[in-house]
Amino acid sequence: MREHIVFLLSAMEARAFTYYKEVVDSPYGDLWSRVVDEDMESLQKNATWKLGKLHPV
Repeated sequence: MREHIVFLLSAMEARAFTYYKEVVDSPYGDLWSRVVDEDMESLQKNATWKLGKLHPV
């Protein structure tokens, strides 16, 4: 399945989204969300990235 996602995302590169709402409301929204979730799981599983607290603005 990963190969299909990579192919579809490559096709999306022709259209660069500026805002989060644009991509989630687009026809690619569900796919994009799945890919982001998969990437976050991989980063956490491999301990290569850690969520931190935002500093107050």
